[in-house]
Order: sequence, then C-alpha cells, then structure tokens
Amino acid sequence: MQRSRNMEYAASNCPTINATGMYAATPERVLIARGKAGDQAAFTELVRQSYPIASRKVRGIADNPRMSKM
Repeated sequence: MQRSRNMEYAASNCPTINATGMYAATPERVLIARGKAGDQAAFTELVRQSYPIASRKVRGIADNPRMSKM
C-alpha cells in the first residue's frame, strides 16, 4: 500500500520535460525525471539499464596497467 502511494506521489510531482531539441522526452530522460521526483521503481530501472555499461567502464579502468601507476 505504501509503495503505490509513493509512486502516485512521485508521478504527480514529476517534472515536465520539453519535447523539442536535445531535451526530447526519451525513455531514459523520463526515468531520470521520475527518479529525481522520488519514484523508487524508476530509479531501480535506470540503475538496471545502466549497470552493464558502468561495469564495463570500471573494468576497463581497473584492467588498464597505466591507470594503476597513477
């Protein structure tokens, strides 16, 4: 019950996104806006989608011998 109330609150307080130019309402931008508004489900989905990319970047830095000398 509490979770649905929080999601309704987050959706009602979600900032609007301009649908023109570089500020087009892409699915990722909508998740970011909803996450910033407190929607835990949107934040979780954003993390789930970006985890593989972030993991590859971190592994790339950690496996780079030049970075370990810094």
